[in-house]
Amino acid sequence: MSTFQLFLVVYLASTFSTCAVTFWTIAKELGEKEALSLSGKQMITSFTSVLLLLMLFGGR
Repeated sequence: MSTFQLFLVVYLASTFSTCAVTFWTIAKELGEKEALSLSGKQMITSFTSVLLLLMLFGGR
C-alpha cells in the first residue's frame, strides 16, 4: 500500500462516521432523525472528498 493510499484510508476512517458523542448530543438536542440526516451528509461529503483526492492525485 502506498503512502497516498494509506493516507486516504486513515482520512476516510476518521471522517466517514460521526463521533459517537457528537451523534448522541445532536440526537438529544435535535432528535434522532436530524442526527441521522447530518451523519448521512457527513458520510457523503467524506466519500466525495476521497473520490476527488483520488481523481486529482491518484494517478501520480
